[in-house]
Amino acid sequence: MKKILVILVLSLIPMFLSAQAQVETKRYILSDFTEKPLKVVHTGNQMFDIYMKEALTEVWHLSPYEFCDSLEFERCKISDEFYFLVVSDSRRHRELEPGIKSLLILKGKDSAKEDLTNMYKVVSLPLCPADDILGKECNLIPAFLDILQNEVETIMKRPINPGIGVGGKGKAAGTKSKSEIFVCKEDLGFDMNKSLEAVYEQEGIHFVDADEMIDIFERREGGELICFAIAPGVPTIGSVSYTMIIDTESHRLIYKKSHKINNNSPKGISQKELRSFIGRKW
Repeated sequence: MKKILVILVLSLIPMFLSAQAQVETKRYILSDFTEKPLKVVHTGNQMFDIYMKEALTEVWHLSPYEFCDSLEFERCKISDEFYFLVVSDSRRHRELEPGIKSLLILKGKDSAKEDLTNMYKVVSLPLCPADDILGKECNLIPAFLDILQNEVETIMKRPINPGIGVGGKGKAAGTKSKSEIFVCKEDLGFDMNKSLEAVYEQEGIHFVDADEMIDIFERREGGELICFAIAPGVPTIGSVSYTMIIDTESHRLIYKKSHKINNNSPKGISQKELRSFIGRKW
């Protein structure tokens, strides 16, 4: 019996050492994040880039940053001396074509000279429909940037378990108190009638148009959450819809959930999701 135990222990040692090396490597990847420049890659859309510049000036504090064009990005992406903030099309779940754009923080890597996906993906966040980069989400960029910063800080500080590495999902901390939720009614995935709306109103769930939601977001009062969806303008097979809730005061991502879009689950915020918000302490 002892001989079997010894053999078992010896067989596990290489696995343990391999896992430890993996953990240390992933910790190392982000160890210099606050020191290395973050190159913010221009999208080519002048108006969107202005929104991004203003938001960075307002909220970015985690590292030095500078702007670059796509040509400089191509030259620099093979160097691990830089991190990059990139807006990129995202294809999910065998989509025929990308349905959304994501906001990503990447770290340069020598193998990126052939394939962008070989870069280290630090964190990513759905940003907007692929065909509507100047939608309501432009006004939410300060919150998106804070969410990315919070996730990077969490990754840098938390113990990283084997198998959960850079870009792994972290659970955002909630406010743990009852808050008023303002749902963008244009993002509902079902038809809302007046009687049902009144029921939700009694539970602190209010329905506003996109402009009202942005006004609520920008006033940054405590106890207010905004809820909206990010989905393709024209879904295809495999398209995904995201529902997100953000605390307007702290810019914390309180809730993020996705579902595949099909006949039974149209894009947007579902009634099942709304029911799950009733009485919840965030």
